[in-house]
Amino acid sequence: MSKKLIRSLTAESKKAGGAHLTLEARHQAYADFGAAMFRANVQIHSADQIGGRELRVYAVHLNAQVKSVGTRQNRMAAIRVALTQVGKSSLAKDPNYSNAALGLGKRCRDGTKTAASPEVVSTIKSKVEKLDRGWIATVMELEETVGLRRSEAVCVPAFRLRQWLKQLPKEGRVYVVDGTKGGRERFVEPPHPARALEAIKSALAAAEANGGYLAQYDDGSPAKSKKSALGMYSSCLNRLGFQGHALRYSFTRAVRKRGLEEGLTENQALAAASRNLGHGEGRGRYVKQVYLK
Repeated sequence: MSKKLIRSLTAESKKAGGAHLTLEARHQAYADFGAAMFRANVQIHSADQIGGRELRVYAVHLNAQVKSVGTRQNRMAAIRVALTQVGKSSLAKDPNYSNAALGLGKRCRDGTKTAASPEVVSTIKSKVEKLDRGWIATVMELEETVGLRRSEAVCVPAFRLRQWLKQLPKEGRVYVVDGTKGGRERFVEPPHPARALEAIKSALAAAEANGGYLAQYDDGSPAKSKKSALGMYSSCLNRLGFQGHALRYSFTRAVRKRGLEEGLTENQALAAASRNLGHGEGRGRYVKQVYLK
């Protein structure tokens, strides 16, 4: 495959910015694109040499090699990002090379997961307590009451929890900074402040008793690595059959319900939910489609 082509695409992608996982996914797409061009004997070595012919060749490759419609479309989207960066936005937006025109399939973005019921959450917490994994129950409570992503909840430091204990009673919100997706910080207004405050207090007590960290290894020592902490947390819940993001779904429902009770319109309540989740105010329809199924 053309390493020059892959390097060129990756360099252009970095200019466009994005979260670490987004950049990593794009790089995988570029490696796949380079391999497809090599097998088709397409002699190009930089992003600005990509034209409609190359997009069609890659679409044929994706349709033959990749089963998931979402993955096919995401990989083509990565190519379009690079095209836009090299001044070929007209090609990237050309309807003749849209997903539909290239036969990449129709993607349904409806949510496939559901919010966790209080009964299920209580059962899971009891199970992790019996497994001597009390810290996991503590992290779950932060996810559900403050709307944190797993990566945000497992790595929140003790000093941040202290800040939240002061901030929440005064402002009715907390400032989420650590472990956020793409480094995008946000304010979160918990729909049930009293419960969120108790969750933060419990998390702070657990962190202070564990050297400033929530996660623990089997021997009781603090897990200082975010990767290790997230791995242990996800692995344990997966084994218990608990869906990822289920607690964020519950949080979303609570935010929407509170907004409606306070007199917000449906669109305003959805915008508030989107903002609290860290998606920005303009993705209310997406939140309804994915989080409120």
